[in-house]
Amino acid sequence: ESWITMEGLVRSLVSIYSDRLEQDTRTPTYTFSVPGIDGGSIGILTSGGPLAFWVQMATILPMQSIVRVFLACIVYNFIIQRRGTLMAYLVGYGFVLPFVILLPFYVIPLLGIRNVCLMIAISSTPIFVTFNCLEAMYGTSPPIVERDLWTYCIYYSSPIPFLISDKTQQVKKASKEEITSKAKACFLNVALTSLLLSVLIPFAYEPFSSPRQIGQPLDSFLDVFHTGHLLNNYILAYLTFLCLDGGTLAVAVTIGLLTGFSTVTVMHAPMTESLSPSEFWGKRWNRMIHAVLKRAVYLPLRKYAVSKTAASIITFVVSGLLHEYILAIIYLKGNMSPEEQRRNYGMHMAFFAYNGIVVLIERALSGNKYIEALLKPLPKPAITALVILTVIPVSHWFTDEYVMSGFYTDYSLGFPKIVYIPNEST
Repeated sequence: ESWITMEGLVRSLVSIYSDRLEQDTRTPTYTFSVPGIDGGSIGILTSGGPLAFWVQMATILPMQSIVRVFLACIVYNFIIQRRGTLMAYLVGYGFVLPFVILLPFYVIPLLGIRNVCLMIAISSTPIFVTFNCLEAMYGTSPPIVERDLWTYCIYYSSPIPFLISDKTQQVKKASKEEITSKAKACFLNVALTSLLLSVLIPFAYEPFSSPRQIGQPLDSFLDVFHTGHLLNNYILAYLTFLCLDGGTLAVAVTIGLLTGFSTVTVMHAPMTESLSPSEFWGKRWNRMIHAVLKRAVYLPLRKYAVSKTAASIITFVVSGLLHEYILAIIYLKGNMSPEEQRRNYGMHMAFFAYNGIVVLIERALSGNKYIEALLKPLPKPAITALVILTVIPVSHWFTDEYVMSGFYTDYSLGFPKIVYIPNEST
């Protein structure tokens, strides 16, 4: 009977999240000696942690879908059906946006969630519902999703957008080959993530000597080109890519198996195949965020005669704002002092504003015959390296906060890990 009462439901959810998943308390499942390593052995952590982590993550997804469908019904009936009226704006700006934006600040303490990864997963609902609500108010939703309430609820319910066919305007079915391919990519991601975390954690995510420490500013502008600084930033950027790619692949495979529908590929080889900054941010890195930003921010601005340049800059700034919002949710963990929090606010905004300027410079130089002559003889990997170099020098503006908040370490609890075990006698 307790399961069908609100109090019983809350107690049940709290019990699921009773493991705070803040520290890796696992003991090695396997240990072995490695030639050349004296005074200790190598252990592999597998049991316990990953299961609890993924059970809690899996519980978040249906809870999010329920909240999203509830809000979809409100948005469809009071905003889409009354678009352009005072009522539509009052419901959107007066109820839906405040409700969903504030929701994590009540849910996370209520459930006692302390793992930063789970906090970020919860933040996805207010972020996407906010943008979906904005596109509903300004008429920039994908045309198919507004044809009836059922379709609109399906559109809201999935944590990763369904893939819609341009020809049939129907949600595409996921083939066995697609699901198998994504599952293989997911397993490869797990292996790479486990290996990289195993290497980085003992070095506190700074394996190379650098003129700065995480959380500290650079002493000189020229330090942004220091080899150690660039290597540390690149490794953390690649780890961030693995985290986003792995999480979305796992969800996509689950959705494909449960519903039979195809979902958007979120990360499309941004670190290895991007040939320009605009391609990196617009077509390869976190494509679902790019899509909702375009529909909810860029297109409405263009409808009101805002120039392409201004609309692009504002869109990057809004992207920075949403990441600042994620930081506010992460700070609920309470492992950073108020002074550290105040110092870190604004860095994500600066990071995305900087990259917005880079994209605008690229557009301004597009077609320049001298630049094209310089790039033409270069192989594609060299061009990709140059693209990455437009981001990496300042990528610590983005990743520092995630290291300091414990995001990567908390994420590691969901994966096997290789650890060094010192000999007790040494």
